[in-house]
Amino acid sequence: MKRKFVFGALLIAICICLSGCGSLLKNNKQEIGNNMTPSVTASPTPEVTPAPTQAPKSIFDGETYNNTDGLYKINLAELTDEMYLSEITEFGEYMFIHTVEGVEDVTHIFWLIDPSKPEVVKNVKLPAGTMLEDRVHVKDNKIVYFNQKDETIHILDNTLTEIEKYDFKGTYATEFIYDDKLSKMFYAVDENIYCFDFKTQQETHICVQYERDGISRLVDYIDSEDTLLISKLSADLNNEEKYSYLIAENKFIESPYAGIDNCVEDDNFVYGTYSSNQLMYPVAVDKKTQDSIAACPTLNGLSQSYYMDINSSYIIEVSSYYFASFNIQDKRINLYNMKKGKKEYELKFDFETDTEIFINSAFYLQNQDLLVMAGGSGSQSIYVYKLGRAVKNNLEGRSFCIQDITNDAENKLTAVREKASVFGEKYGIEIYMGEDVWKCTDEYYSVFPSYNVVLIDECLDIIAGEFEKYPEGMINQISDDFGGKLKIFLAGSITGSGDDNTISTAAGIHSSKPSDTYICLDVTLTTVRGFEGTVNHELCHALTAHGSNINKYFDYDGYYSLNPKDFEYNYRYNVEMDENQIKNTLDDKENPVYFIDTYSKTNVDEDTARLFEYAMTCDEFFNPYKGNEELSAKLKFLSNYYKTVYDSENWTKELYWEKCLK
Repeated sequence: MKRKFVFGALLIAICICLSGCGSLLKNNKQEIGNNMTPSVTASPTPEVTPAPTQAPKSIFDGETYNNTDGLYKINLAELTDEMYLSEITEFGEYMFIHTVEGVEDVTHIFWLIDPSKPEVVKNVKLPAGTMLEDRVHVKDNKIVYFNQKDETIHILDNTLTEIEKYDFKGTYATEFIYDDKLSKMFYAVDENIYCFDFKTQQETHICVQYERDGISRLVDYIDSEDTLLISKLSADLNNEEKYSYLIAENKFIESPYAGIDNCVEDDNFVYGTYSSNQLMYPVAVDKKTQDSIAACPTLNGLSQSYYMDINSSYIIEVSSYYFASFNIQDKRINLYNMKKGKKEYELKFDFETDTEIFINSAFYLQNQDLLVMAGGSGSQSIYVYKLGRAVKNNLEGRSFCIQDITNDAENKLTAVREKASVFGEKYGIEIYMGEDVWKCTDEYYSVFPSYNVVLIDECLDIIAGEFEKYPEGMINQISDDFGGKLKIFLAGSITGSGDDNTISTAAGIHSSKPSDTYICLDVTLTTVRGFEGTVNHELCHALTAHGSNINKYFDYDGYYSLNPKDFEYNYRYNVEMDENQIKNTLDDKENPVYFIDTYSKTNVDEDTARLFEYAMTCDEFFNPYKGNEELSAKLKFLSNYYKTVYDSENWTKELYWEKCLK
């Protein structure tokens, strides 16, 4: 099967200067001189024998990076800090790196590196003056690049030796896509699509794209279907149209491949990613049945890089998150079996570092079972991880199709409604989705439904996982004044006016009325790091409100006494950030910590919910209560209150939210 690396939206930054670099390979052979004492009779001249070359030490013989099991950092003297890593990808059994140096006199160097030793296998400096307008492409174990300066196309083999060179005589363009055989390339200029054949040196006008206002681009080309995938973004950048063009029949068509990016194919499937509402879904399309398979992505933060490697019917997803306030790194690796549409392997590892390490590129070396990741945001480092694909968690999941993501159809929700019903019976709650979300009539927020089955299903799984942390029967006790069940609405968006009583966009809201107590969650944020915290945050509101419903009121005066002297809450959601707001929060490095963050200073309800949210999601890598006695005292106060409100006689196991206090 053909394999290729997917770069996502890698931005090529301004390159920085480096002194000239020639071939960096060195001959390690040494000569052994003749140290024998001559005798009276002439002795034959001894042969010059090369000293045995010491085999490079495996990177896995050294220490792990930042004490993270299986993670190693590649250190090569040849790759200096001044080099900008423009591209890094799989190339046969090696890692291919394209480095750039200089600002005006730019130098491009191609490298082949064995990441397991690690060592440079070969490097090639491109001719002086080479200008690469488009990125380097790797296909069919070959490398192709376009030199803008002399308008030539160059193809290199797997030893970085140039094997073909063509003059480009077509319409000038700055971005190209190639067929798998590297025999032709496609490009768009002024709403027109062209094809240039390397052998015949002929340019062919393929078609005129849809003549509508907006920004259009070529997405990919599927060789077996002779089909171009095209995307057009509206002039206001809010609406993206995705369609296919069948070259053989010279017409635009409705196609199951429309909207799929980063395509790679084998005999049976076309694999890729499908973008919708800023999320990238792993997808596969069966060539014979035209049925699509989609899996739920696992995006982990508002600041992340997100890359996929597609090969052997698997999609490897790598995402990273950096929390500057606490200097925390979060990396997650997920492995999807796209013939089943299920996630089979999940890995999370965190580590602390002084440098932000967003994953700017990642790929999988199958023959060495290595996941290779390159750092971004100023870091030029390369990391390798022993993936161990033989160890699979066989995580439960269900297979979806692209229509489950895109179509607003109520009948798609039948299966997830049944799942929600079973879950609701277990915890004594009611769950609403789709059209039923309109029943949530909040006083301050406007709530709109979602029909994205993939995200709703994922949201149910996250809620189920969080509810398992609570003592048996605790959630079942939540009710309104008349004993009505807790309702959970799974919405597509929750928007407020942004005045002092609301925030403009909410991940979740809670309301407790005499005859109605409910939580509303935005399912489009289920893949964002911290959504688990949102579930617990809103549930904390419901847990506390239940106490009032049964006349077991929260001791506000006692809680106030645990705050700094003369402190007063803001009692509004939109407050200008200043030093006084940050004071006594986790961002304040000089004073005792009484609050998680500035949001905690809104009112007591948000303060306690924030405390509870972090207590339910903290782990060995990040525990804000460790060493912060004032913050811990407030959490203990809240915990003791819950023990009086709820029937805690049978709470035999350790309370999850108190684990962080040890």
